[in-house]
Amino acid sequence: MKKLIGFTSTAVLALALLAAPAVTTNVSAGGDKTGQGIMVNLHHIGALALVEKQVWHFNELTAAGYFTNALTAGPTVTCNGSPTNCASGNQPATPAAPAADGNQVTSPPGPGGQGASFENRCTFLDGGTLAGRTYQQSVTVNGLNGRGNWTFTWDYAVTPTQATVEPFTAWDLVSDSNPDGTVHVDIAADVAGESVLKSSNAKLGTKYSFSLIDGTGNRVQNLAVSVDSDAPVAATSTVNYPVDFAYTTNAGSNGVTSLLVNGDARSILNGDSFLGNNNGGADGSALALATMSPVGFDLGPGSHTVQLTGTVKGNSASADISFNVQDILIIITPGCGNGPPQ
Repeated sequence: MKKLIGFTSTAVLALALLAAPAVTTNVSAGGDKTGQGIMVNLHHIGALALVEKQVWHFNELTAAGYFTNALTAGPTVTCNGSPTNCASGNQPATPAAPAADGNQVTSPPGPGGQGASFENRCTFLDGGTLAGRTYQQSVTVNGLNGRGNWTFTWDYAVTPTQATVEPFTAWDLVSDSNPDGTVHVDIAADVAGESVLKSSNAKLGTKYSFSLIDGTGNRVQNLAVSVDSDAPVAATSTVNYPVDFAYTTNAGSNGVTSLLVNGDARSILNGDSFLGNNNGGADGSALALATMSPVGFDLGPGSHTVQLTGTVKGNSASADISFNVQDILIIITPGCGNGPPQ
């Protein structure tokens, strides 16, 4: 049974999210082009463990220190093309091997993504033998004559730095007074919107904005959080500005999406063609981030799907963009390493 606690404050870890954008084309009668993108970063405390009355938090960064991640062999070479284009005399020089993929150790962005450290969370809790993993990365280039697809593939391994760990390794004690068999989790989020106008007049250039305020107030509307199949709970947000942040379109877009840029929000504003929005403009409102007030839930052991829905109201040049983002929150108990991961 999950019980709504209400709005509280807590320290949270940001997790990137995955959502499918809806794409349309916005070109005004005058030839100006516009695009809009939405970023939603859902926050919660990550993996938790319930041990009698104690609540523990899995420290994935600490756990990652128990693994190395390195190139082990390669490359193997294959070619896709005609006999002429795949002849040995047309083989190009071997490209540089890709750097080891850090997401193989720590959890990559997106729901369900798990690196080796997170996959070993039960072993870190219960104690036992750590498991590594192997993976491959490839680079494809054309042959010397510009034709044929030559693929170079390398092998990599994520390897434990020690064979075994003691119980509660890489787990931090959060609370030692939790008598009802549930874990309190606060769920919050950051929401940002990027708008871009590319003028048909080359002298005017391109203008970016991260404004979230219009004549009616906050453009972030209809926020609601749900866990598993429970009814959504309404949430509110506050727009803060000027505030710098790393921006990535990950929760919806419309218009000419090729105009959208990811990166440091302040640098994006200060690097466009419009001086008036530098550092957020005269009042700073062009450099805004909406922060959702945390919503608290009491959750029992298991895997829980967290979902946030909402709408960013369109400005004068764009339509509303609705979003629906999800992530997984896992609560485990001792003994989870003796069976399939929860």
